[in-house]
Amino acid sequence: MKGKILIFIFISFFFNTLAQIPLRPDAFPPIDEPSVPSKALLMASNVDQMAQWNRYPTHSTYLSMMQEWADNHPELCRLDSIGTSVQGRKILCLAIGTHLGDSNYPEFFYSSTIHGDELTGMVMMLRLIDTLLNSYGRNPRLTHLVDSLQIYINPLANPDGTYHGGDNTVATSWRYNADGIDLNRNYPDPFSSTTPTPTPENTAMIDYVSHHRFRLSANLHGGAEVLNYPWDSFLSSVQAHPKSDWWQEVCTRFMDTLRCYDTTHFANVTSSGYIAGGDWYVIGGGRQDYMNYYHDCLEMTMEISTTKRLPSHLLPSYWHFLAGPLITYIEELLSLLPHDSNDIAEVPDGVLWEAYPNPTSGHITLLGVTPGDAVSVLDLSGATLLHSTSSTLDLSHLAPGIYLVRYGRRAMKVIKTGAPH
Repeated sequence: MKGKILIFIFISFFFNTLAQIPLRPDAFPPIDEPSVPSKALLMASNVDQMAQWNRYPTHSTYLSMMQEWADNHPELCRLDSIGTSVQGRKILCLAIGTHLGDSNYPEFFYSSTIHGDELTGMVMMLRLIDTLLNSYGRNPRLTHLVDSLQIYINPLANPDGTYHGGDNTVATSWRYNADGIDLNRNYPDPFSSTTPTPTPENTAMIDYVSHHRFRLSANLHGGAEVLNYPWDSFLSSVQAHPKSDWWQEVCTRFMDTLRCYDTTHFANVTSSGYIAGGDWYVIGGGRQDYMNYYHDCLEMTMEISTTKRLPSHLLPSYWHFLAGPLITYIEELLSLLPHDSNDIAEVPDGVLWEAYPNPTSGHITLLGVTPGDAVSVLDLSGATLLHSTSSTLDLSHLAPGIYLVRYGRRAMKVIKTGAPH
């Protein structure tokens, strides 16, 4: 009887807690939002009609905007083609910076609208591009960003989904690509034994990010208003991200900036405005965990508008409260220490200390370790399992779990996944 009572209490607590958190928009095979009248989704058939930022671009207008920025600001930006969609539409990225291609300048990545009907982020990213380029030399803060970083912005990751009803409307946009595949369930999953076949869109994106060293990134969505940090694959009580404390600090700074402009938004999921992804709802095959695990890129998901197909007249008001925090998030990269080993000698002892990939199924690389110095791996009871003088460790023989890697007086937690072999 006691066991039954405890089970009842647990189930009641679980469902009461779940009921207090709105379901994640991509938690289940989704039901499309009610159609927004097409008159509420005004389209810009040329670049001039985007001047007030209260319209969505047609596909040709979108392409023209990206090309015009590259043509008009060749000293500040470069237009990259990530690849093409199932239907042959280009997936574009604008790289912004005065030192593009120089590995001494960290790379930042914004990407939006992997779900084709989550439209707000696309226009926010277009306006961010315009702001960064046209503020250069006029706004010291933004000029510093362009001079100090390489900023990559991909406003539209799923063009076939956004222009599902044709190139001149977003009123019939849908979540999936042209083959009906959810791109945010189609990335290699580091925590699953099954691997999906990546779509052309995701294959192109994987190739693109593999040729870069993005340190910080965000993927913009819609359907809720909350910052969703990794992991998506686990409850935080089961497996927290190694930098979960840092993520919460970053999210707090984002929300503090946003609250300077607005006090009502970003409160429909949690009062803080942020949550660990798995605590909201566990998903697999998402881009966020893929980027964090396979590319050692700190990426989070930004759900920026409760309404997916936001009426176009509301777009300027969303920019009003999102512009500041979106820029604040880019600035976070300025305080992250580089992974380039050439910079290690310039960093005070005890500051630069990282391991990647983390979690790992086998090998990890330690940053901030001088080759030849002793490194130890311990279990959580303090028992030493491994000694090494290398900055690369092989943990493949260890059982799944959490371990401590110790170097001098410093130690960090490393998560081992997969069966020992």
